[in-house]
Amino acid sequence: MSRIPALITTLAVALGCLAACSGEAPPERAPTATASRGPSPKTFAWRTQAPVFGQPIGAGGVGVVYESAPGERFRVVAFDPHTGRRLWRDEVSPSFTIDGDHLTPVTVTLKRRQGEESTYVAYFTPRDSGNLHADLMVVRPRTGEPVRIAYDRLFRTDPETCPDGRNVCVLALDEQTDSIRTYRLDAAGHLDVTHQYADEGKEQFGLGLVLDDDGSRDLLQRVDSDRQVVWSRPITDVFPGAQWETQRWFTRSGGTYIAALGPPSEITTSAGIATKRTPDLRKARMTAFDAHTGRTLWSVGGVVPCLDWHGWAVADEGERGPQARRGDPDSSVPWVRCRANGGYEYRSTEADSAYSLRSVVLEGFDPTTGKTTWRLPLSPTDQLLQGDQVPFLDRTTAVVSTRRGREQVDLKSGRHRLAGQDATLHCLDDARARYREPIYYDDAPIYYRNGGTLVVPCGPEGRPDGSSHRVGAAMADRWGSTIDGVDVVATRDGLEAYSQARNTT
Repeated sequence: MSRIPALITTLAVALGCLAACSGEAPPERAPTATASRGPSPKTFAWRTQAPVFGQPIGAGGVGVVYESAPGERFRVVAFDPHTGRRLWRDEVSPSFTIDGDHLTPVTVTLKRRQGEESTYVAYFTPRDSGNLHADLMVVRPRTGEPVRIAYDRLFRTDPETCPDGRNVCVLALDEQTDSIRTYRLDAAGHLDVTHQYADEGKEQFGLGLVLDDDGSRDLLQRVDSDRQVVWSRPITDVFPGAQWETQRWFTRSGGTYIAALGPPSEITTSAGIATKRTPDLRKARMTAFDAHTGRTLWSVGGVVPCLDWHGWAVADEGERGPQARRGDPDSSVPWVRCRANGGYEYRSTEADSAYSLRSVVLEGFDPTTGKTTWRLPLSPTDQLLQGDQVPFLDRTTAVVSTRRGREQVDLKSGRHRLAGQDATLHCLDDARARYREPIYYDDAPIYYRNGGTLVVPCGPEGRPDGSSHRVGAAMADRWGSTIDGVDVVATRDGLEAYSQARNTT
């Protein structure tokens, strides 16, 4: 049972494109810091202008970030965090990693024979064959020299360190069997299957969950690494009354799976405009079930994930990485969902996108019981479910629109108050980059991919503030990366860095 059209459909409706690529400029050096006594604050160090998307990461004392590239492509760039000088760059492909749609550089840390560990940059680079086929590159951070390469696959998730700590693991599509498998890339460059939970014709979600069709109904199954079924349930038992052929999310909290099923949607494409209409979000459902027995623990209708830090995508059991839920239910990361009345429409063109939605209630919930812990009705004009329009004071305090105006809400407790006009807000600004390597659905090429999410200063209305991009150390501490002692943060114009000023007497 092929699921590739469904995956491509998910990709199609998440598409968009913003500004075209801009040129590069050399780093702008800051003036020499003045002498000071006492604790030294972080001071502006340098700035570069470049079409970056997503925040930079650190790898072995080197900064790494993704950029738009000429010809509607992507590239990875490594830079010196102390000067902003570029060290190397290479072309990047999103391959088939469509969960979440955003691209972010990743690192893998591997053990060597002597027990020492080394950190490498891992990314996909496109092949001439196109159609999102890519090579997996594992390279040295400072030089870009490849240490391992896996050729010609449709990769489904970002690469990550395998549980053995010595190899690189990644989910990829086996086109011969139409199933997603976990592959292991070893030091010799061999790419072998390490887990295949799903037999041919089954769809694999990771964490040992597969969807099987017994000829009359769809079954959600938990299987072990030997492909033995641990438990099996009709999908209609997990999601009563819901239609399975819609958007799906999975995550895990301890011994509990939490799954969400979106309502039925209609997707049309005409004259370059992709339109997704969802008639009624009340038909969505979120369900939790025991990972070991499959028993339903709780089920709530009319809610979908929003303002989500969990990714709602899962990795194979026992593996670590950004796709796996980190922490226990008492984690500091808030659990939040949205309850909406009516439906919504999302329209996307090459030049712009539009999103309309009726009233939404923001809810916190307990992942162990599903019970709502707090509720906050939002204004009909709030675009919370669009995600990238929400400004933040920090990672657990968002600013949303209610009927009282702009309010800041603690996502863990639900406490909220009117946002101060002088507050420095941070917007998740979706920096979409055009990527033009077509894949085909219904004989029509689909070209565009989201690039990544920046965090920029914004005003009380949640609109990015174009007057200044001097974000300061506090912003870098929260949203950028500290790389070899230097805070580096991406803005819509490029990168900015802040370093510790030296005390002089």
